[in-house]
Amino acid sequence: MSTHILVTNSKGGCGKTTVATNLAVGLHNQGKEVVLWDYDPQGSSVLWSHNRIIASEENSRIKPLKAVACSSNKTGKETLSFQRYKYESAPFIIIDATAGKISDSELERLIRISDIFIVPTMSSSFDIKATEKFLTGLLTHRLYRSRPRPVGLLENRSVGGCETSDGFLSFLACIDIPKIAELKDSPVYQKAADTGLGIAEMGETRAAQREYRAWKQVLTWVGNQLIEELRKPPRKASRSSRSASSSAEALATKDAS
Repeated sequence: MSTHILVTNSKGGCGKTTVATNLAVGLHNQGKEVVLWDYDPQGSSVLWSHNRIIASEENSRIKPLKAVACSSNKTGKETLSFQRYKYESAPFIIIDATAGKISDSELERLIRISDIFIVPTMSSSFDIKATEKFLTGLLTHRLYRSRPRPVGLLENRSVGGCETSDGFLSFLACIDIPKIAELKDSPVYQKAADTGLGIAEMGETRAAQREYRAWKQVLTWVGNQLIEELRKPPRKASRSSRSASSSAEALATKDAS
């Protein structure tokens, strides 16, 4: 069985591909077999994978990571190549969700197959509001409530030296979802994207060394969720479902106010 980790948010520009590709590299460096599923029609994860192939030809220590284009030009439709490929399993599958609003059919498909949800967001009021709405929809969705799974929030593109905004702190306080880590707004991420690398492989730069601390937190959180899921007895989902429902109700009440 594969573990599917969905990186998603309805807010565009929150850094889903950055998170998906760096998470894939982090797991790969732990000796795990990883495949990226790119549901974004822009194909950013697939482009990153192509850049990585070029890097691997120049440096034997860099190993290619497969990325598969999933969405066709027709909204809500999967590519024929992906329909054939998706039945080939890999231990870890990182799903880079589409940018912007996700169609109901695609959201249902992704919720159904995903085991862990990582939601990148920035701390601006626009991003917070969009993320509140997205999380409300996710936590109250019938497929999620019937089988609650771990959800983690990842603060992205944080400006170094600035305190987290009051709005973001209030946002975290009203939901029962942990903040996994805080990623800085650093040029090292653009360099990683252009060269097909991950922060975990760029230890020669001080910026990457600083950011790798946050990625260790992300990888630790993912590992802990896998352990917790394995420890759960069968059908012990009712309490978690109530917790998810109360979190969603808190978000909905906040929106209404």
